[in-house]
Amino acid sequence: MFTASTKIPKKDPKDITKVEQEVTQALFDLEAGSSELKTDLKDLHIVSAKEVSVEKGGKKAVVVFIPYKQRHAYHRIQQRLVRELEKKLGGRHVVFIIQRHVMHGKNGRTSSGAAIIASRTVAVVQKAMLDDLVYPSEIVGKRIRFRLDGSSQLKVFLDKKDKSNTDYKLDTFASVYKALTGKNTVFEYPASESFGKQLYEHGTVVSDIAKCRIEIDQCRYLTLAAANAVDAGDAKTAMKEISEAKIAVFMSVQNIIDRAMQVHGGEGLDHSHPLAYMFAMNRTLRYADGPDEVHIGQLGKIELKKAPEVHKLLAHQKSRNLELQKQHNVKAHL
Repeated sequence: MFTASTKIPKKDPKDITKVEQEVTQALFDLEAGSSELKTDLKDLHIVSAKEVSVEKGGKKAVVVFIPYKQRHAYHRIQQRLVRELEKKLGGRHVVFIIQRHVMHGKNGRTSSGAAIIASRTVAVVQKAMLDDLVYPSEIVGKRIRFRLDGSSQLKVFLDKKDKSNTDYKLDTFASVYKALTGKNTVFEYPASESFGKQLYEHGTVVSDIAKCRIEIDQCRYLTLAAANAVDAGDAKTAMKEISEAKIAVFMSVQNIIDRAMQVHGGEGLDHSHPLAYMFAMNRTLRYADGPDEVHIGQLGKIELKKAPEVHKLLAHQKSRNLELQKQHNVKAHL
């Protein structure tokens, strides 16, 4: 006989909590009574469930942990399933988190000596939790804001096209993520309008984007040429290409970051954005790699060494032109 406990099969019935009973019973009722979800819910079950208090509003949220192997099946029906579960659970918000295991250790090894799998590190698992938490909405940006008291806050920006479906759950997302990871998080939507237009609708921004693309590709080709020259010979013979790449890359990166900061205005200097940090780090690397004047001077000397060959080539071309004019009885008009 099928009962609600079959929806949480790997747990002893005595250990099932009240919240888990409510969730499994709701799933069982939906499977039995909903023609839309019956087929999809037939083979699905949960790992566990817990209740979390939402800091703002005094509401409650239910976090349902689902098996990793069933994640795609849940994703296909998640929007409909969440709506139905929230009705049956008294209006409490419902979020689904895929069950993942974290491997703890040092220097890439666990205490038993086993290698830590990259997908099971704390950072990767917590990042995946964020994606699970807001699904099917997408995360379009993240920033860490450091306060003067030494604390930090993670800002997560969601896709604005899903605002109607996620706006009422922003506080729930923050409370659930803090309960699971201990991190202070704020969920927002990016502000991308200026003077009533999207930023990309302004002509100057479009022009800046085009310039950035040109400079990025230029740097890539110069770096590729330098790497190719080193592979073909050694660093000494590739000095010209290396100097070109060092000069162009740092200057181009600084120009690109500066344009981005200009578009953001005063917000581009705020520490909640990575732009100010990126600008300072790029300038630091320019100092660490040596003054630009050294690389420019070195490149200039390399070019001046070519002067005798250039003069020789020009003299050869001039004599050849005179020979051809004499041979064909042609007089130069210049």
